[in-house]
Amino acid sequence: NKKFFKYQFEGVDKIQFNYSQSYQDLFVLTVLNGKTEGSYLEIGSGSPTYISNTYLLEQKYGWTGLGIEQNNKLANEHKKNRKNLVINTDALKFDYFELDNYLSVSTIDYLQIDIEPAENNLKVLKKIPFDKYEFNVITYETDIYVSSQNKNLAESARSYIKSFDYVLIKKDVKQNEKVYEDWYVNKKIIDDLTFPYLFEECINANEIFFKNLNSFQNASAIIKYYLKNFFR
Repeated sequence: NKKFFKYQFEGVDKIQFNYSQSYQDLFVLTVLNGKTEGSYLEIGSGSPTYISNTYLLEQKYGWTGLGIEQNNKLANEHKKNRKNLVINTDALKFDYFELDNYLSVSTIDYLQIDIEPAENNLKVLKKIPFDKYEFNVITYETDIYVSSQNKNLAESARSYIKSFDYVLIKKDVKQNEKVYEDWYVNKKIIDDLTFPYLFEECINANEIFFKNLNSFQNASAIIKYYLKNFFR
């Protein structure tokens, strides 16, 4: 229901379901004002639909992109259920200098980095040639809740990403009180954003996007009940 949304971006009425774990797909769409026919690089694709950050973008907004997924079973599920290509390989071994063989743009709208463990995210991050490609929006998994040692890895990633003129907009995004992700926006597009995005730290994702949270949570509970009991 649109009345719950803080930000009424273009095409918000297309959304019947969101698939991301913490509304990362809504973050991308809000920052880019509901952009259609965008592009993404999804490192750590996971399931083709369940807690997918790109399924909504592909399904309702016509995005194209490239996924990288090491798990053979999940990669095959993508081939069966998704339009866009997923490469079944180790993200640490992929040659990111060859992205233009798969994506025909040098500015990619959305970069997701989400593999395990946290130190591998940092290794992958440093393999991406930011001098050759740039991104409008980045979500980077820190998994601080897993280990306090991951705080140092997160700080290293923040310094590295910021050095390429990306702005940390949402720091320590959490889900069920578990801090696990940072969200960035390219400094070049900050002044052109349709909505005033403020820096927020250690915030639950639903607080970023929704107003009237009690009513929203009640509605969500009802929807989950029906899904559980009538669509098994």
